[in-house]
Amino acid sequence: LDELYAILKTSYDKVKAAYRKAIALPEATNDSEVMVYYIQNLDTEAYVYSFEGAGRYNGALRTSEMTDAADRNYWFYLRPGAAENEYYIYNWKTGKAAGTSNNDYIYINGSVDPTSYTMTINEDKTGFIISTTDGSWTYSSTGYVQSKSSSAIWNLIPIGKFDTTSIETII
Repeated sequence: LDELYAILKTSYDKVKAAYRKAIALPEATNDSEVMVYYIQNLDTEAYVYSFEGAGRYNGALRTSEMTDAADRNYWFYLRPGAAENEYYIYNWKTGKAAGTSNNDYIYINGSVDPTSYTMTINEDKTGFIISTTDGSWTYSSTGYVQSKSSSAIWNLIPIGKFDTTSIETII
């Protein structure tokens, strides 16, 4: 049974890769519409969310399995930065932009200054590398998103477009 599962899993992964859509740079929010995304780590298949908990990591970005697709902690939108392919990443629920702290953790609760991130398509065109001049998004063994010299590959999965006035109602 284990051998059969391994064969089926390999076949499934090949079909999934073959039908993956060509990746393009994400759509940023404009004056009238907000394009909302889930951010998924392609290695772990876990989703990024705004961690709400006690302690120093409250408001940090973390990854986990998504149990409720309507959980706004998992919803993100982008605003354009000053350079090409540069974005500020906002959480729908907090309404705050992501910023890298002194300890390389990424917070999205307004406790650190917003950081602009460059998104580039990785070599095999399966996802994005999200980076700054100081490092790229990766993840720790506990699932926290960090900015380090090593990078992870991320996918932005569109949820849909919303009127920009929708943002004001949840802040």
